[in-house]
Amino acid sequence: MPEVQAVAAAAVVRIIGIDPGSKRVGVGVIDASHDYVKHLFHATHVLDEEKTFPVRLVQLGELIDEALRNWMPTMVEAEFGMVAALEAPVFRMATPTIFPVVEARGVILQSLGRVGVAVAEYQPQTVKLRVTGYGRARKPQVKAAVRDILGLPKKPQEDAADALAVAICHAVVSGLVGREIIERVRVSAVS
Repeated sequence: MPEVQAVAAAAVVRIIGIDPGSKRVGVGVIDASHDYVKHLFHATHVLDEEKTFPVRLVQLGELIDEALRNWMPTMVEAEFGMVAALEAPVFRMATPTIFPVVEARGVILQSLGRVGVAVAEYQPQTVKLRVTGYGRARKPQVKAAVRDILGLPKKPQEDAADALAVAICHAVVSGLVGREIIERVRVSAVS
């Protein structure tokens, strides 16, 4: 089993943000360095609801494995490190949706662990605060902030926006990107 790779010394860190779900999963990939964040990829994957739940979990694992194969830094990119950022689950009450989401997270964590990618988790309020400046921001505000920070031509779909937001959050919280970079984008987007 591979060891979790060290990313602290890397000049550039590739962050794969994942918004886990049992029906849809958002994936967003960015590169972060001390003075920039760069968008590489984002997508919302809809799992086949006509399939049984165990088969959907297999599909989910295959999607994450494919994203890792496509976006894992290569030996040529030796200055790169890689980390995954996930939104931590919030359990306000026991509902039937909790268990499928937790099981989907398990599949995602297994895929990440299999290739030795370090994992960071953030509460939704932390993600919103780091990306929009307001911990109770609504979905449209998060989507707009993600678009502005990454210079996207339009707002990404909700699940992909959440995946990119958690990746940006990790870049800020871990100190990979200075807060002033995010603030500068936020201020220019407002003015």
